[in-house]
Order: sequence, then structure tokens, then C-alpha cells
Amino acid sequence: MMNGDNNYKKIALIIPYFGNFKNYFQLFLTSCKNNPTIDWLIYTDSIEAYEWPENVHKITTTFEDFKQRIQANFDFCVCLDKPYKLCDFKPTYGEVLANDLKDYDFWGYCDCDLIFGDIRKFLTDDVLGKYEKIFTRGHLSIYHNDAATNAFYRTQTNYDYKKVLTTPQAWAFDEWGGVSSAWDKSGRVYYDELCMDDIMYTLDGFHPTKSIRGYGNPYHKNNVNQASKYRKMRNVVYAYENGKLFRCWNTHGKISKEEVLYVHFQKRNMNVDLQQEEENSFLIVPDRFVDYKDLTQQLMKQLAPHKLTGKNIIESTKQVVRNIVK
Repeated sequence: MMNGDNNYKKIALIIPYFGNFKNYFQLFLTSCKNNPTIDWLIYTDSIEAYEWPENVHKITTTFEDFKQRIQANFDFCVCLDKPYKLCDFKPTYGEVLANDLKDYDFWGYCDCDLIFGDIRKFLTDDVLGKYEKIFTRGHLSIYHNDAATNAFYRTQTNYDYKKVLTTPQAWAFDEWGGVSSAWDKSGRVYYDELCMDDIMYTLDGFHPTKSIRGYGNPYHKNNVNQASKYRKMRNVVYAYENGKLFRCWNTHGKISKEEVLYVHFQKRNMNVDLQQEEENSFLIVPDRFVDYKDLTQQLMKQLAPHKLTGKNIIESTKQVVRNIVK
């Protein structure tokens, strides 16, 4: 399945997804295509028509068949009645999908309600050479592909993994509710720079969750100290420019710009309002994707007025309920 330059350490990112994809899934695929040295393995029952890049491998399967593949890895009966519960099984994929991952140096899991920038700019050979675990959140976590690391979720003593995998509630076992905090408490080193933006879905504008003190790893002091920086940002817009992703914002009367690894739109309703056929460059504003334009302060104020209202939370809450009852 592998694509890209053989000189890079090989990475596969796993997404099981059952049902219809988000309306901006093709833009997600574009952001994957522009990272040709990374592979995605998407296990899905979707029959929707998309342009699938060479490095994104669609593996057609049903939720029930994927569940049985997981069950075959355990000698106890797992509880997996709804696709939403798959979040707790993400740390098991290194074992469950071992045959699909055998040719990769690293494997990971990610969400598809996001847009990637230039992944290799942030996941350098130096980072990949030093760490067995990279990032700590469910929307992107990456592990070195070896037996001990793949079995960490079993051997850690912080959580009863059997209880997590045999009960119906969501434990956030894929991140700080499980393996990430266990890894932290084990004393093993990991990479967790906040080079991505996870957008607060309860507010209308773009407000990265790292503007909250202590977002992410509660033990990571650098994360706490960055909070005030993000709270000062106004009129945040993301610019996707030929495979690179930038956060742009107004501060003190000037436009600032910073490259980010990805932006995550958890539970956020987004419209696609692209008139141009070119999908390699576009702007992302708080409720939609629009054609690329050179940004000015006035345009940013129009596209992303700074407000802290929470109308978006109503539809977001409805979506959460729909996910749970699927």
C-alpha cells in the first residue's frame, strides 16, 4: 500500500468510518494528497463518490466485519455496539491491524473532520527518531510500530483496559482519558508540541482550545504558559496554500501568520462555498470554506468577526446526540 519517498520513515494513519462522511471530506482528501509520503488507511462502508488520492487507501468493509476483526484480537467479549465507541479501541489498532501495518515504521489514528497542512514539516526525522509516541489526542496520535509499544495499552497499570473495552460508555481511552495519561505517568518520553489547532465548537468564531489554561496535557507547563497568547487573537482565519496551512489573525493592528500542522473542526458545522475548481488553495472561516483571497485586516473582520457567542453549540449538541444514537 505504501507510497512516496522511501527515504522517509513510513507512516500510516488509520480511520475507520461508517456512514456518510462530512460534506467537506473531499477537502480533507486534498490535504492528504498533498502529503504524498504519508499513507491513510480508511475502513468504511461509504459508497459516496470521491476522488481518492493514491496515498489514501479505501478499504471497503462493514461496521460488523470491522468489529469482528477487533474481536479476534481478544479472548474476552468486547462491547462495540455503535461506531462512536471505536474511539476507545484506537490504541488497539497496532495489534488488530498488524498485518496491514507490517511495512510501516509508525502507525497512528486520526479524525477526518480536519484539514492537514504540511505534516513532514512538523514530523521531522529528528522527531521520529527520538520518540515512540507522538501527540496525545484522539484527533491525531502516532506510535512507533513495535510489539512493546503496540501492546502498551495492555501493559500500562493506570487503567483497566478490559473494563474500557467491555463497557458501552466512552472513556476517551485514545487520549487523556486513557493511554496518554498512562504514558505520561509511566515516565516514558513523548512528543506533544501544540503545533495544531483544535477549535472550540461551543463558540461561533475560531478559538483554539489551547487558549484555555492547561489544555491537553495538564502536566505540560509549556501548554499552560501559551494560553494568553491565543486569547489575544482576533478575526482568526485559516489559509490553505498548496499543501501548507496557516493560522492568520489580527493583533494590535497587524496581521500575523503562523504555519500549523492541522486544524480540527470537532462537532462544527461547516459549509463548502468554493466557486473555483482549484482546491489546492482556499480560506477557512468560522462556518465555511471559501475561495482563496489575499487577506487584509478589513476582509478578516468581515469573514471572521470576533465574537464569543455560542449559537453553534445548539447544532453541535444535536449532532452529538445523533452520533450517540446511531
